[in-house]
Amino acid sequence: MSPAAATCHGVLLDVMGSGLLITGPPGVGKSTLALELISRGHKLVADDLVEIRRDHDQLLGCRPAGGEGLLHLRALGLVPVAMVFGEQAIAGPEIRIALALLLATVPAATTHTRLDGHRDLWTLAGVELPRLWLDPAAGHSLATLAEVAVRLPRRTGSSLIHDAMHGSAGAQGCV
Repeated sequence: MSPAAATCHGVLLDVMGSGLLITGPPGVGKSTLALELISRGHKLVADDLVEIRRDHDQLLGCRPAGGEGLLHLRALGLVPVAMVFGEQAIAGPEIRIALALLLATVPAATTHTRLDGHRDLWTLAGVELPRLWLDPAAGHSLATLAEVAVRLPRRTGSSLIHDAMHGSAGAQGCV
């Protein structure tokens, strides 16, 4: 693929109209998190393999041909999402990716605080994408955290908590 395109191992969902790309190592729970989000009314775009292309300063993600509506779950095999949840659980073939979630242990050498979490920017197809790291072993509701993360302003660096407490324009409202 060209530098303006990439392929990613992960799951792409439409969460409240925003593209959420879930990544992480094999077996970490990407598809299980997707299943939980779909059961809450969000929509599947692609599972296992996500095709990504650059459109100016945005990333668009889509499902590859032949991957429509199937969720790969280790415990159940291939699950036909539309059969289980209805056609409304399948998103259109393409969505603008707003946020990436990396399901992985946060490196010990990072400087995040327990209030800020760990965020960074991930470059895909030449575009920087906000990314939030979530530790699947931490015992939190990953689906709830994912829904809240989609609603938060897209920030890295300074604290969202600090900005909210001090009235920074970047912390007001959702993007």
